[in-house]
Amino acid sequence: MTKGSHYKRKFKPELLFITTTSAFGKSSIYNRLKYNGEIVAISLGYTRGSGTFHIPEELYQEILDFLYRKGIDVSRGYGHGPSRKLKLISLGLDHLGLPSFEYHGIKREFYLFSLVKNLKEVIHRKKKPIWINRPFNDLVDFWKERWAIPRAERILRWKNFNSVDFFKKIEKKLKEL
Repeated sequence: MTKGSHYKRKFKPELLFITTTSAFGKSSIYNRLKYNGEIVAISLGYTRGSGTFHIPEELYQEILDFLYRKGIDVSRGYGHGPSRKLKLISLGLDHLGLPSFEYHGIKREFYLFSLVKNLKEVIHRKKKPIWINRPFNDLVDFWKERWAIPRAERILRWKNFNSVDFFKKIEKKLKEL
């Protein structure tokens, strides 16, 4: 592409795929997830094992206080970019002369859930998407029959669940706040 030229291809704002990662390492759930006999999740490999979950919340708060006292903006939330927590912790440790921390080494498997049958062709060859037909209500019914009902039958404490008592406890806790 030459300087100043623009892409001629325009995409409709339609979701073509969804991605997620496993909680820890290889996922026994995503790797065998099928719907109507078709594999739903495609493994794309593993992350490098970075993040902040291994940093206790108390330490994070101490780092924020330290940075704030140094006059550094510790604002968080929308508009501050991705991985703000990671960046603030890294900045705090750097100011303290401590080594990098973000690679904890617990790699997570990365998955792609395609919503079209011809994802590669759509992306690379400008083909029109051929949508996979998975109506939401059918997915809900499948989930209930495949996972929810069998699990509810196996876990005894779920059989005794009382929604009225549950919501009363929640309301009480909210009033205490």
